[in-house]
Amino acid sequence: MPLINETFESLPAIDPPLSPDIHNKISSSLLSSLPPSAATTLHPSLPPPYEPVFPPLFAADLSRLASSAPKPPGTGIDDSRYASPSAPADAKGASQETWNPILASAATSHAHLRLKAHHLQLLETHGKNAWLVGNWQMEAILGSLERELEVVQGEEKKVGEERKSAQEGVAGEMEILEESWRKGVGRTLEAAAAAEEVRRRVLGERRAAARGGAGEERGGGGEERGGLGGGGLTWGRATTGYVEDRGQGGVVLLDNDGEGR
Repeated sequence: MPLINETFESLPAIDPPLSPDIHNKISSSLLSSLPPSAATTLHPSLPPPYEPVFPPLFAADLSRLASSAPKPPGTGIDDSRYASPSAPADAKGASQETWNPILASAATSHAHLRLKAHHLQLLETHGKNAWLVGNWQMEAILGSLERELEVVQGEEKKVGEERKSAQEGVAGEMEILEESWRKGVGRTLEAAAAAEEVRRRVLGERRAAARGGAGEERGGGGEERGGLGGGGLTWGRATTGYVEDRGQGGVVLLDNDGEGR
């Protein structure tokens, strides 16, 4: 079952290009159908954005760097311990307490430089092979990803070609069906307009015939029964339709066969 159910069908292989006016109207309609939060809220099927979590010390230092604040004194790595030691101003008259921190700093620098030289020697001896092996591994990973990408691109191209071929195969049928639909809609509208015109004519003829039949009944007389007002209820004949005539104070009712009721 797909995660996204909203789809907009199109036939790009056979549909004619849209004019800018129609394209703008369609874009406005699509944008109006989206919720107001669509521009700022991710789709529910998408995972939430990754938010890294740093230790408090890292977070504090990142905040300091973001605000361009200076490093507090006494924090971070003290690079002065790697600086070359210098003798006191009065080297001959200096006491042992004065020389002790200088000698400790010199010993630290000597150990650091000795280890660095040893590491450089190891790198010169074995680093080239390790670097080549690392590059070979990276090339193997890159080649595997490129092959996967090539397979996916081939499948995408194949699907596009099949879709285009299927659309072009039914292009003629689609045109015939569209033209038939247009003609059918036009004929339906014409039939509805003609039926409305016929209905209006029939009603006009019935009204005219009813008015003529009612006039003959009033002129030639007819069977009268009862009394409504001064003239009573008149039974008469007419061509068609029901007629109510109150001209002389009476009521004339005619059915579709012309028989009075």
